[in-house]
Amino acid sequence: MDASALRTWKTDVAVGTLLTAAVLGLLVGGIAGLAQHAAQVWWRSEGLTGNQEMYSLTLHTMSMVGIGMVAVATASFLTIDGRVALAVAVVVGAVAGPMTLVAAPVSESLIRDDSLDTIPGWHLLVGAALLAVLATGTWWTSRSLRRGGVLLDRATSPGFSSGSLFVVVAGTVLAAQVPMMSNPERPQLVVATGWSLLIAGGAVVGTSLRTWQVGAATVGGGVVLLLMAVAYLRIGGWPGVAGWEFKGMESPVILTFVTAAGFSAAPLLGFLTTVRRRVRRPLPLRLWLLGWGVRKNPRLEA
Repeated sequence: MDASALRTWKTDVAVGTLLTAAVLGLLVGGIAGLAQHAAQVWWRSEGLTGNQEMYSLTLHTMSMVGIGMVAVATASFLTIDGRVALAVAVVVGAVAGPMTLVAAPVSESLIRDDSLDTIPGWHLLVGAALLAVLATGTWWTSRSLRRGGVLLDRATSPGFSSGSLFVVVAGTVLAAQVPMMSNPERPQLVVATGWSLLIAGGAVVGTSLRTWQVGAATVGGGVVLLLMAVAYLRIGGWPGVAGWEFKGMESPVILTFVTAAGFSAAPLLGFLTTVRRRVRRPLPLRLWLLGWGVRKNPRLEA
């Protein structure tokens, strides 16, 4: 592959990443902004102007875009490795799990009767839009990576199938959250399952990372978690999420120590399952891209 072709597919990946992030930002920020406007109108109609706390729209948007881009990166590398079913599960998991916060109420009619969440139909509509954006971003990125001859290196894969690793990790993370579900102030089944799928995908991709890349991926996950903590967590109070101020309702809870630890440690977990094989076999030369372990496709090097 000549230098010009190499620059072309790298540029395609970068452009696709930026476009996906931009569209996600517009979608997340647009919904939250409309929801905040609707909340302000309602508060004024009740004569409560000045008593409403508005949460950071910028931090909320950055947090959700960060989660979305982690899902796209993970799903893209699973796709180019032929694990399309796992890639789909990761994208669905991101939408059903942490990105459930995007479905803020843009009108009073969308608030559930118990005022604890928005109606299922609104969640499905917003979820479909998010899935379309993430799926398109995954398709573009994986297509560009394939055109560049990028493949995940299976030489250091664990001694069992990727599907088995995915199921074990997802099941373990979900099981760890089940005892919390009796508490309404903790993530419930759908959100917990979404997190489990996203974390399991990160563990599978982590089997192809080098040591420094595990560190980079962990730091990246930590940055996203830090954004979420700064955006949402309030000491002694319910999480404050932009767009969920309507009538003083409380947003769904999405973060626990289990999901936070699992999200940041998933690449390391996948890496640790391959340590024995890495010691036994020297690593091949690789073409490093975006912090993930990849190698050139020999069929395209002729």
